[in-house]
Amino acid sequence: MGFKESLEDDLDRVFFNTNEFADKYQWNKKEITAVVDDDSLIRKYSSEFEALGQGGRMVFVSEKQFTTLPIMNEVVVFDYNTYTIDEVKTDAGMLCIFLRMGRG
Repeated sequence: MGFKESLEDDLDRVFFNTNEFADKYQWNKKEITAVVDDDSLIRKYSSEFEALGQGGRMVFVSEKQFTTLPIMNEVVVFDYNTYTIDEVKTDAGMLCIFLRMGRG
């Protein structure tokens, strides 16, 4: 197993483990496992991403949970609320999705 595969395995076993950091959420009527960022990181990025200070969310999710990857300006229902995707960052099989409350 190479470094990339080891990293993806660690993400699944630790970061996206519901007994550790992750929780189950609804994403457009599909259950996903995700980590929703706490207020400390939202404050860190709120000047860069205006939406975070206005009821936005920062969501980390494994890329392999999606058949079609989320894209900027897409309207989604996450955790039973409607959001518009401000940005999607991809790194090592993980997506960091910035959501803005409401339709944008």
